[in-house]
Amino acid sequence: MNQFSLDTRPQVVSVLSILVYFCFLVPSTLLPGQNVRPPANTVEWQIALAREGLSPGSLDGVYGNQTRAALLAYQTAKGLPLSGDFDSATARVLKIQEPAFTQLQVS
Repeated sequence: MNQFSLDTRPQVVSVLSILVYFCFLVPSTLLPGQNVRPPANTVEWQIALAREGLSPGSLDGVYGNQTRAALLAYQTAKGLPLSGDFDSATARVLKIQEPAFTQLQVS
């Protein structure tokens, strides 16, 4: 009897993971005439960084090591002073397009 078997069951993607992807992580195209502003709080900074392709870790509003590392990477890429903080120089460049959050109803 073969001890190795291939799992041929279809993979199930959770609805939550799809919602997180489309609500937060789909890179936003900043369109003219849209309400674009600097992020107002930690979770919006995390969303803005994620939309730029830099993972801040969990989108939980907690300023931790992964958020700091993502900020440093963004500041490096944009030639900004390396503070690792949500400073005014970074706020002038990193923007978020409203709405920052989108409500979807899954039925």
